Amino acid sequence: MLSVSMHFCIAGTALPISHFSRYSSAMKQTFNIRGGAALGRENLPKLREKLASTGLDFLYVPHEDEYNNEYLPDAYERLAWATGFTGSSGCALIGADMAMIFVDGRYT
Repeated sequence: MLSVSMHFCIAGTALPISHFSRYSSAMKQTFNIRGGAALGRENLPKLREKLASTGLDFLYVPHEDEYNNEYLPDAYERLAWATGFTGSSGCALIGADMAMIFVDGRYT
């Protein structure tokens, strides 16, 4: 019987493939998208409290990440977290007593 052992090299350190098995469930794509108006109603008050405590008038929340990617991993879905909007393009301007969301024609 032939036994094969695979290793990966990260920054000069060889690691057995079994080391990565704990990450396998985190890497699987799911289609359980959390969004909708309820998410915005839950998180907008948190943002407004932070605005008041920092003395800011508005907060600009883009959908894109720092590399201008349109499709983001869940950890970077800040627009969905703030407003509940789960589309692939848009931005929001959040103030103490108002909030606006800007999206393209696909979502109207």
